[in-house]
Amino acid sequence: MSICVTNPSASGAAKPSPLLALVCLSVVREFDAGWITQSVQVRASEQGVSEFRVSRLKLKLLRQFEQALAASTRRGRRPFRPIRLLP
Repeated sequence: MSICVTNPSASGAAKPSPLLALVCLSVVREFDAGWITQSVQVRASEQGVSEFRVSRLKLKLLRQFEQALAASTRRGRRPFRPIRLLP
């Protein structure tokens, strides 16, 4: 299953898949349910996706999302790692 679907717009931006949007909606709900107007269950059923699948994916991917965000927002150069030479 693809995570992003190419958007044919002139800008060339990628459009997220419905499954990715549902996982993100689930993350938002966990942070603050007041930010969303419809439940993840309603939106998932509209897309033909199980709410339980969305929940499992969120649990599986949340740490990876946080790590990717931290790496993407880090300022400066990456830490220097010396190259190991083989004997």
